[in-house]
Formats: sequence, structure tokens, C-alpha cells
Amino acid sequence: MANRLPKSRMFLFGILWLSLLILSVKLAVAWTTRSISLGAIILHTLVTQFSMLLNVLASLKPPEYQRFQVEGHSYPETLLSLGVAIGLGSGAIYLGSIAIPQLFSLVPPPIPLQLTPLLWQCLGVIFLSQLFLLAVNIYQTKRKHQRFLGFTNICLVNDLWITVLGILCVFFLVQGNPVPDALSAILLGIVSMIDFWLVLRWQLPFLVNQTAIAPEALAQIAYSVGGVTLCTNIDSKGIIGRSVYIKMTIMIHPEVLGYESVIAERIENALKERYGIVSVTIQISTPPHS
Repeated sequence: MANRLPKSRMFLFGILWLSLLILSVKLAVAWTTRSISLGAIILHTLVTQFSMLLNVLASLKPPEYQRFQVEGHSYPETLLSLGVAIGLGSGAIYLGSIAIPQLFSLVPPPIPLQLTPLLWQCLGVIFLSQLFLLAVNIYQTKRKHQRFLGFTNICLVNDLWITVLGILCVFFLVQGNPVPDALSAILLGIVSMIDFWLVLRWQLPFLVNQTAIAPEALAQIAYSVGGVTLCTNIDSKGIIGRSVYIKMTIMIHPEVLGYESVIAERIENALKERYGIVSVTIQISTPPHS
């Protein structure tokens, strides 16, 4: 496990770096073609990269937190979320101010686009890179059992079909028809905002490092199991009903020494019965003068 985690982090940094390269190519193509829909695609790519960045930060946590996705993010990541929201909103408003007049023919139509071999190659690189990125991310999710990558796969799938739609709009621009491009830009802007909200909905409960269950309630369950005389260092992270990680330290009565594993198993079963999906780490300290 110790050798696999650095490789996992290297993989996450790698796909984030690749997505930045794809973003740079999209920026170049959007600037060259003056395509509004490609501009909207860039907004959605930013949403996907935001999800990837949260995955990178999640990979820096202890293994048990990665497995159950329970540890909260810190305040800088929360501020990053607000920054991305402001950027997306501003970008969507700007693209909408261009797309709506073009959609209703309130501005002169743009000059028909010339589809050069270099533009063909750039569009092909964008599509194949998106497909490769999705394939390796799905592979990593299934083979390495990293659950926090699952939602990024959804963003990458959306990014792929959105890219295909943007490429089709470029062909309409070549024909001198800007209406599909403007209509797609409005649609993709809405999709980008929805996907960003879904990312926040998945990640927001983890953006604040809060306690999932009151320590007193967990201590009461531990004391209800016979043989426990003291319960300390209680902590819990996550969301009840989705996944919760609980850790505690207990002291047992000298008369039940030798039954530590049985007592720990009973506590874990009681916690699962009460709170559902939980992962429990119990440290047992020996009583004094035992």
C-alpha cells in the first residue's frame, strides 16, 4: 500500500497536467475560430479540472480517508470553490452577452470560417485526448479502488460529448451558419453551471472539517459494551448514511483482558447497526496495574 499511494498521486497529477494541456489547445482553437460554443466548453473543462484538483488533494490524505472519502477539506479549498463559482458565473454571463444577440441576428453574421489542416489536427487532438483521459481515469477508479475518482468520471463523460458538440458547431461555422454555435453555447453554459453545482453537492459536505457524530453519543455506545471502563480520543468524519470514519481509544477492565478483539468487534457492530456504513479504528489501552 505504501508503494501504491505515491503512484496514485503521480497518476492524479499526470491527468491534471494532461487536462491543462487539453485546455490550452481548446483555448487556441476557440481563439482561432471565434467559436462561442468552444468558449463554453472551456468553462466545463474548468469544472472538470476543479473536480480533479479536489481528487489530488484527497490523495494526500491517509489511506483510510481516501478509501471512505470522509476527511474534510480546508478553508483554502473552500475559497477556491467560491473563486471557481465567480469565474464560471462571469464567463457564462460574458458568453451569453455574445451568444444571445448572435442567436437572434441582432449583430452582423461572422465571416465564414476556413477549415485548415492544422485546425483539423487540433480538433482531432482535443477529441482523442479527452477519450484517453476518460479511459485512464476509469481504469484507475476500477483497478485502484479510489472512490473519490468516480464523480470525475461523470464530468469527463460530459466533457467528451460536449467536445463532440463543439466540434460539430465548428463545421456549421465553416458553412457560415452561426446559429447552432450560439445555441450550443447557451446550452453548454447551463450544463457547466449544473455540473459545477453537482461537484459542489458531492464535495461541499467535505469542504468543512466538521465532526460527523457527537463524541458523547459514540462513547455511550462503547460503554454499553461490557468491559469498557474508559473511552477517549473520539473523532468521526463524514456524512451519516453515506460513509463515516470513526476512531477512538478505549480502556478495558482487567477481568476481560484477552478479549480485546471480541470487545472491539462488538463496538464496531453496534456502531454499524446505529449509523450504517462506517469504518472504525479502535485502539485499546491496557488498564493501569494490570
